[in-house]
Amino acid sequence: MTTVELYHLRIIYFYVTLLSELVGTSPLFLCQHVQQSSTNGSFVASLGCDDDKETFSLTIDGVNEVWSVDLNNTLTIGWIYVSVCTGHYEVHVTDGNLTTSTSTLCRNFSFTGPNSLKKNNKALECSTEMTGDTIVMTRTDFGPLRLFDLYPIICPENHYGPNCTKCKAECIPCSPITGVCLNSMCDQKTGRCEDWKTEMVTYSTASDEDTPSTKEMNVIQDLKTERATHSTIADEDTPITKEMEDIQEVSSNRGDQTQSIIVLFVLVVIAVVLVFIVAFHFKKRTKTPKVQINEENVFSVELHGVESRNEYELEEIPQNEVGDVEDEIITVEYSNLTSQRVSIDQFIRELPEKRSNGILEKEFDELPTGLLESYSNALKASSRKGNRYKGIYPYDYNCVKLMRTYANENDDFVNASYIHGFNKERAYIAAQGPFNPKTLEDFWTMIWQNDVTRIVMLTNLYEGDRMKCLKYWPDTDLDIGQYTIRLDNVDVYDHYVLRYMVVHCQEEEKKVTQFHFTTWPDNSIPDDPTSLFYFRNLVRNGLTTSDGPIVVHCSAGIGRTGTFISFDYLLEEGAAEQTVDVKGYIASLRQQRGGSVQTCDQYIFLHEALMEGISNNNVHHGCLSVL
Repeated sequence: MTTVELYHLRIIYFYVTLLSELVGTSPLFLCQHVQQSSTNGSFVASLGCDDDKETFSLTIDGVNEVWSVDLNNTLTIGWIYVSVCTGHYEVHVTDGNLTTSTSTLCRNFSFTGPNSLKKNNKALECSTEMTGDTIVMTRTDFGPLRLFDLYPIICPENHYGPNCTKCKAECIPCSPITGVCLNSMCDQKTGRCEDWKTEMVTYSTASDEDTPSTKEMNVIQDLKTERATHSTIADEDTPITKEMEDIQEVSSNRGDQTQSIIVLFVLVVIAVVLVFIVAFHFKKRTKTPKVQINEENVFSVELHGVESRNEYELEEIPQNEVGDVEDEIITVEYSNLTSQRVSIDQFIRELPEKRSNGILEKEFDELPTGLLESYSNALKASSRKGNRYKGIYPYDYNCVKLMRTYANENDDFVNASYIHGFNKERAYIAAQGPFNPKTLEDFWTMIWQNDVTRIVMLTNLYEGDRMKCLKYWPDTDLDIGQYTIRLDNVDVYDHYVLRYMVVHCQEEEKKVTQFHFTTWPDNSIPDDPTSLFYFRNLVRNGLTTSDGPIVVHCSAGIGRTGTFISFDYLLEEGAAEQTVDVKGYIASLRQQRGGSVQTCDQYIFLHEALMEGISNNNVHHGCLSVL
């Protein structure tokens, strides 16, 4: 799957609840199937707008199959979240009826591909702000309309956009749709409050209302207003370029020296801002990729990067404090990278050149960084003892939640994330290693409740003078909370250790095997990619689709963990499809667990390990062998 196909925007329950508070209704909208000639069979209409990404409403095959959502109130809408299967669609916003026209059209869009049942997620930006109380979605080609979710995106006060970004401090209040300043002359592009313009306008005398200076200011303001209220998604120009073009158009009509001075001053201000931005990003040593716009990518966004850090540089959270973790919830940054899917043969052919010419380092710098989804659950006071490192938090939409049968029923948090595998959802759990008594019991609760049979451990208990993970397995027997773990057998190899355990809880027991890779230092990479390849084959040996997810952990659960999951996924995909897209997959993985594949060395090593797997004839001919 390409990065664009994997691109998804999760609208968490908070926003739906917020809308209910605004309109005075329950969090769920009323979803209706309105095509009278069709039947939805056993799928009820409300499954298409129940904030559950796994349930769906379904029509029969036909043309112009329709679902509608009654919002129960008239709203101003700029963004709509859609989760739907492959097909061609239109989304309209109407006033209490199902009659659609060009004036009610928010946007038409399509998802293409051979898999007609594939679930696709997209945040649609309407071509203009729409007002209405009903959303109507129509499939314009032949086929069923399988709708997973359809919601308007409504932001709280002083937030805007598809994922409710905070308005800039200089621009509060701002438009909830575009983020443009309201009742202010602050520049949304630069964040500069341009009081000098007000001063220049008031400086002109009342008897000379149409001086060149006032005309210049009116033209600039009109251009800014037009650009703020009608910015198109297909415009690939940068904000600075558009500013320059507007000013050049104004300056081309100047008639005297006063106008030239104004334009020159604006250019100087822009140049200073540009220099500051370049210097800041150079200091951070990150690069913002140019966003490619196409039919499958409905809006462009600005990527804010942070420097990659290995585990030795991560800041631990003090465990003796009380209250919520002080951190800002971020749900705003996405990067739609151009797909780099290539055949296995091309991957083999191009890799030596990429390694020698620094292309892999450039690719790594272009990956989206930071936290890309909401992580509010991880910041609660009850979650503090479950987080070891600051900034390493699972996202709300795919975090593992524990089912408590005692103690605090509301404490369902564990620092772990469900990760999709190749043709299997929740194939992995990427987890932080247990580091205190609470996380030790939580870890085994997660294993038990998810029917996990295989644990992949990629860190040692101590590395240098730092404890990286608590020992969570016994030498013989160990009682942890309601679980009793018995060690049955141990196999020791040069690079890894296999531990076979039986876990008892009440009257039940489950067998769990731990695959412990012992020669992967935190601040380095394995000496021999072949050892990781053999290790991965052992993990895969005998695995069936009915088995629970594979738990993969290191210390923080992102660097070595993300590299191993990527290695396993890409080998699976390469065997089935005879193509790979390493960069695209890492981007999608980071949208499931932030910071996955932490360092450039790990990214380069991943390529070398894939080459080793292919060279051992395990992928190149479409088969996967195990030891």
